[in-house]
Amino acid sequence: MFSMVLGLTLLYVGIQIFRHPDADLLRWFSQIPEEVVRSKEELLKERIGALLTIFLGIVMSLSGALSFFDSSSLGLFIFSFILGLITVIFGIYAVRNPEWGWLQMLGLDTENDDLHRWFIRIIAKGVVIFGLLCMLLSAQFLFA
Repeated sequence: MFSMVLGLTLLYVGIQIFRHPDADLLRWFSQIPEEVVRSKEELLKERIGALLTIFLGIVMSLSGALSFFDSSSLGLFIFSFILGLITVIFGIYAVRNPEWGWLQMLGLDTENDDLHRWFIRIIAKGVVIFGLLCMLLSAQFLFA
């Protein structure tokens, strides 16, 4: 239960950092004065760190959710297989349509340039790999 709550907290913090990488709270923690303008590369590094935080939050919340299904291995198999299937479908859609407006959906005002399309494609490929791993590792619950 604790890992699920901590994972959801990390997920929320990661989404907020991704949406607002130049927020006052981040400046306060990193001790950057307000009059300093940060470059696009620094903001991109901040967003990559936020994506890693989101990934860690997802993994922790899933491990907490899977602890509820300890008694039935078939429930674990179905849960992890469906989760993997959904993430694979989501990742394939993001790879095929990187200019759909994924960053605008998160509240970012960006134009459709090559860097953002590349960024979305890299993240989507990671999501596909994560979904395939969930689907492959779900088979271990059938033999438990």
